[in-house]
Amino acid sequence: MREILFRGKTSSGDWVYGDYAKSTRSMVSNKKPHKSWIIGGFTSNGGWITPLYRHPVDEDTVGQYIGLVDKNGTKIFEGDIIEISGERYRVYFVNKYSRFAVIKQGVIAGIINFNNSEVIGNIHDNPELMKGETYGK
Repeated sequence: MREILFRGKTSSGDWVYGDYAKSTRSMVSNKKPHKSWIIGGFTSNGGWITPLYRHPVDEDTVGQYIGLVDKNGTKIFEGDIIEISGERYRVYFVNKYSRFAVIKQGVIAGIINFNNSEVIGNIHDNPELMKGETYGK
């Protein structure tokens, strides 16, 4: 079975990992309203399931693990910037095709070997790595 994992960035700038939950209305945490959460470490008590932790995150930073690792064994997430043979790409989920892909200058790359890739950053912490390219979410 493949691993389902998400990451998101908290307001303090820390990356947190776990399951993703989005509420229909804002819940208050640290006196700020939040709708997006990374949660995990569940426990059960008398039939109720309760998360051991929950972190409010910026919805724009949430990305899913694509189920692959780079040549160094680093998990690859949506929003990561990878390098393959000197070329840089952004990992992106393409709704039209319901799959993860890599894009550069708005063009989906052909078949690539993720085993030869290296995660060098992500679009949230290192946007300069893509030399000013911008992509919608």
